Amino acid sequence: MDIDFRKDQLTGMKILIVDDEPNNLDIMGHFLRSGGLNISIATSGNQALSIVSKNKPDLILLDIVMPDIEGFEVCEILKKDVATENIPVIFITARSEIESIIKGYQVGGTDYITKPFQEQEVLYRIHTRLNLIKKQKEIIKQEKLYRTILEKVPELIFQLDPEKKIIYANPAFIRLGYEPEELLGKPFIDLIKSDNKNEIIKENATDKIGPFAPNEIEVLL
Repeated sequence: MDIDFRKDQLTGMKILIVDDEPNNLDIMGHFLRSGGLNISIATSGNQALSIVSKNKPDLILLDIVMPDIEGFEVCEILKKDVATENIPVIFITARSEIESIIKGYQVGGTDYITKPFQEQEVLYRIHTRLNLIKKQKEIIKQEKLYRTILEKVPELIFQLDPEKKIIYANPAFIRLGYEPEELLGKPFIDLIKSDNKNEIIKENATDKIGPFAPNEIEVLL
């Protein structure tokens, strides 16, 4: 089965290959570059860490047995650093014993492929992981855009948890004398200006957007 890398979607995504065997680097680098991917190469654990610190890849293909720091330790170092903890690591190694496979996942690996590898299998797993990474980045980008819009609109926008406590309030609340941060965790009912708060909540709240989405409720100034 041929794997289509869909160059228009994945071109330019960055992969770091870490292996001390030139043969493996040549083979892996060749068929990944043919998919339009941006490939970096490291032949040791220390070199890999240096490359990652300067130019974070989207994905790391990591051998375990290396001349300085073994792959498990490299992965552990990456996962302990907030700047690199979310970079997926796929172990590609000749160590096929169950103990190594388990340890690979324990130290933070997202996948484990044993050598000698099948090109189509590696391509399929990488393709699947890169597509997931791309979708996650798109979601984060959309969330940032929505957040920017929410921060700028003049209308009061807020979100409540199931207990009707405020978990988000936009800067428009400043016009009412509230800093958004001071509202977090506060029961929404405390802001309503009325002697009949529960009835107002009941009449105006809806669960169509979030747990509760009150509309046109006068709040305390």
